[in-house]
Amino acid sequence: MQVTGMLYGSRMLRFVGFPTVEVLGPDASEEEIKALIDKHGMIFVKPVFKGGVGKKGKAGLLGRATDLKTALREKERLYFVEHRHGNQVAKANGVTYEGAVPAEHEVYFSITDSTHFRAPTMTLTHHGGMDIEELDKGMVAQVPFDPLTGMKAFVVANALSALNAPKQLISPLVQQLPKLWELYHDFGMTTLELNPIRMRPEREGRLSPVACDFKCGFDRDDPRWLRLNLPAHLFAVDFSDFEQEINFKHWLKQTNVLFIIGGKSNNTDIFETFRAMADALREHFSRHGATPLYVVIGRGGPNLVRGMGAMRDTFDALGLPYRIFGFDSDMSEVINYAKAADAWMKGGGREQIAAKLGLTTSPPGEGAQRTAT
Repeated sequence: MQVTGMLYGSRMLRFVGFPTVEVLGPDASEEEIKALIDKHGMIFVKPVFKGGVGKKGKAGLLGRATDLKTALREKERLYFVEHRHGNQVAKANGVTYEGAVPAEHEVYFSITDSTHFRAPTMTLTHHGGMDIEELDKGMVAQVPFDPLTGMKAFVVANALSALNAPKQLISPLVQQLPKLWELYHDFGMTTLELNPIRMRPEREGRLSPVACDFKCGFDRDDPRWLRLNLPAHLFAVDFSDFEQEINFKHWLKQTNVLFIIGGKSNNTDIFETFRAMADALREHFSRHGATPLYVVIGRGGPNLVRGMGAMRDTFDALGLPYRIFGFDSDMSEVINYAKAADAWMKGGGREQIAAKLGLTTSPPGEGAQRTAT
């Protein structure tokens, strides 16, 4: 469950009084659009996608306009535009109009549940407005903190000081960023990201942080997000043809690794979830025959041990190798293990498992390099 963009992001940020860019939705009239241009001098026209869609700016899916004619032309170009990023294909349904915010400094900020630190973690840099992964690690602060005390002002201040951030940035960010913990914690979020936060000059040269792009994810098992009164269509799933094809029936025969991964749930019964997956795997083998496969699991939640037991019994009965990680495992380590298992399968492990299952198998082709999740 994800929400991206400022159309609904600005509404959520207003719950905690965090300054945001001025934004109009797809139903804005020409008079409203022109008034926004007159007020800010320039506006950005952005397509509205369901869920998280990245790299829009690099893909040319960002319009700029200083007059109404250009704004309407960009609206026509972007209203139903398609965006491809890797295997993901998304189709827009509308645009937003956002007032430009002049600024010399841009800031990246996020809060997320870290599997590495086993705590909520703030990521912060004053080199925002770009992909965080492209920055040197010394330019980015990652600071875990105690969820019982929350993200206090001193956490932000210490991080900015360690980054040698310009002094004029520190005071306004220390005042405003802690508000975002309230939004994150009070409404059941699992991630919250603002990139960029533009530092707008105010009177007497003081800078004010203004959120110019927004992304968040919710724990679907946490009912607190319902208090935001977000429309249900934001979380509707529109499966692409590619996603429809990713299932046991189509890909399992070509797969090296069956990778079942997820965070620690609060209310999902892991035993019931794993039992259903185990039943589906047994049914597939019964209908279509056995296939060489390595299974890697990383999960947490209620009835986890019973669920792991159900999976173990199924894998043992089917003759499949497996590795199961619990809720206390670092997710990045689990992913690295799955990648290593895939490399082992490509290097001869697939043939070893096939021999154990009494099968004959040819070297896997391109499809066999896929990882089923």
